[in-house]
Amino acid sequence: MSVVLNDEMASVIILIFAKNHVGSNVFLFDRIPAAKLQNARRRFAPNMGVDEGVIMLLDGTVLGSSKDGILLTTRRLYNKNSFEKAEFMELADIKELTFKPHALAPEICAISAIGTMKKVISNIRAEAFFNSLQETILFLQNPAAYLAAHRNQQADASVAVTAPAPTRCNGCGAVGAWVVCEYCGSPMQ
Repeated sequence: MSVVLNDEMASVIILIFAKNHVGSNVFLFDRIPAAKLQNARRRFAPNMGVDEGVIMLLDGTVLGSSKDGILLTTRRLYNKNSFEKAEFMELADIKELTFKPHALAPEICAISAIGTMKKVISNIRAEAFFNSLQETILFLQNPAAYLAAHRNQQADASVAVTAPAPTRCNGCGAVGAWVVCEYCGSPMQ
């Protein structure tokens, strides 16, 4: 299963990550720096298919090299922990995501019928990232059902959907509703 993303679907994913304020080492779509994506593909997604569109990269390194982390594509979830082999799981096979909030090293586990994949995460808002990842995978597995459920929730609550509130960039001072500044790449406040 490889999902074909359209502009509406990409917008939904951007809003999912923006509402959770996941941190400055999470990059989406064309905002993933080329060097980071190249390192991630080489280190933990060398067999990534040409039909896979890159959605999200979590840089799991302290120095920002993206040699460890999580890469989400339209087909798979790739993972690389420090000093461990890279692994991946087909999105269609993921039955459950779990979050273990250990104080020193929070873990995200992806569970399928054939095994479990664990990612130890740090340097980010771990639970916020988990919530975004889980919601995005649910959306990618069944976009129509996700959109219908969220439209029903909005109708039941009689709440208007609004864009995220604008924030100010720590680097250049630009104002926008981004997780990372559109102009200089710095985290937003």
